[in-house]
Amino acid sequence: MALITDSTGIHIADVNSSGRQLVQPPTDGTNAGAVFLVGKPDLSSQATTGSITGSSQGLLGTAGVEIDFDMNFVASAVCTTSILQVSSTMTSSINNNLMVLNTAGTTTSGSHIQLRTYRSFKVERGADRVWGVRLRLDQPAVANTTVDFGLGLASTTADPTMGVFFRLNSAGELRGVTISSGGSESTTPVLAYSNPTDFQDFVIVIGRSSVTFFINEVPVGSIAAPSNSTGSVAGESFPGFVRIYNNAVPGIAQKVYVSKIVSATMGGLSNRDSTHLAALKGDIGQQQVVGVGTGGQTTNWTNSGAPAAATLSNTAAGYTTLGGLFSFVALAGANTDYALFAYQVPAGTLTNMGRTLIVRGISIDAFVSAAAGTPTVATVLEWGFAFGSLNVSLASSEGTSTKLPRKGFLGVQSILTTAVVGTELRRIQQTLEQPVVVNPGEYFHIILRIPAGAAITYPTITGGVFIDASWE
Repeated sequence: MALITDSTGIHIADVNSSGRQLVQPPTDGTNAGAVFLVGKPDLSSQATTGSITGSSQGLLGTAGVEIDFDMNFVASAVCTTSILQVSSTMTSSINNNLMVLNTAGTTTSGSHIQLRTYRSFKVERGADRVWGVRLRLDQPAVANTTVDFGLGLASTTADPTMGVFFRLNSAGELRGVTISSGGSESTTPVLAYSNPTDFQDFVIVIGRSSVTFFINEVPVGSIAAPSNSTGSVAGESFPGFVRIYNNAVPGIAQKVYVSKIVSATMGGLSNRDSTHLAALKGDIGQQQVVGVGTGGQTTNWTNSGAPAAATLSNTAAGYTTLGGLFSFVALAGANTDYALFAYQVPAGTLTNMGRTLIVRGISIDAFVSAAAGTPTVATVLEWGFAFGSLNVSLASSEGTSTKLPRKGFLGVQSILTTAVVGTELRRIQQTLEQPVVVNPGEYFHIILRIPAGAAITYPTITGGVFIDASWE
């Protein structure tokens, strides 16, 4: 060890044999300094990836992070499950896994288009709200055109009435904006923003006493909570939005290309399980998976109409939906597996995220809706489910390029010969403690057997199947 002295010979520091100065941080609060932790991409690398972050609550950013919204625009059309569009003259489209705002390049004064999440995102008092969007512009900043994106309520071309967001104004200035309890705006200085026609990640972190704006993981500005505000942002929950509008006639049309929207909480402890988080993301089994088609329900339920009668078959689906209402005429007794419901999980493609269906429970209710004469023998219904098959047919075989359906038993219902119209059958309800996983391209079946049935007359059975499921 070597000694380091000042010009008068007073000992001020020590250096070890490797030439590194020995440091012992002070233990009293008055003279205490700071030690910064940095992360490495892997154990073999000498490079660092920057300092480890924490929430405004003093908790490490590596803990307590819950992503409660995650949307890519990879479908062939806008998914109405999670996204609302409000527009005048301007249009949108999905191209190359991107949502394009102002597709036609409208330059009319007052024209606008906005995509907005149906979901509102709560600003937790005990955690940070993180909201981000990945997007790019078609042109550098265009005079007379404004682009806003963040959390808040915005209508047509008017300024948002609440929220926190980025604003690229008609003068080409990018600023962070918050709205206080009194409705007044607070803005950052002009943010450093280069290469606007390249995709960049814009993130807003709403903390306990301030809002911080990030571009490509670099903090570029912040706004402290105003003294007259109840918090760093007025209000408790806001939808996410991206908006473009023309203040006047621009010299050239601006477009916005949106790739991804994400929201999360950091630093809190909500104890929300995976099914809760899936529901928050819109990944509920009763609606089409986010990112596939235009959205809509997956169940068989026609508004104000009875279900069409199913044709019972071993090789074809009575209904191609994920459960819902059903009706069928019972057949003569036979140990035939009928594919009453056969729903195919959308296969993964360039325009489909390829989600997995997680089934956690099944319930079946039914009643006698029509009786033909007096049955000579009771009718017995055996119910089951199947998953994993690559074919709608329950008679498919196992091979290197195909799979047999994996079948499970649900329960039995019986219809006595004395049953009249309106007779309710025993409810079948199964909770799958070990969930069933149905991969992209595979089928989930509800199987019906009628091992005993009337020889001459057959009752009509009507009811519904509920499948407790979510997308992952």
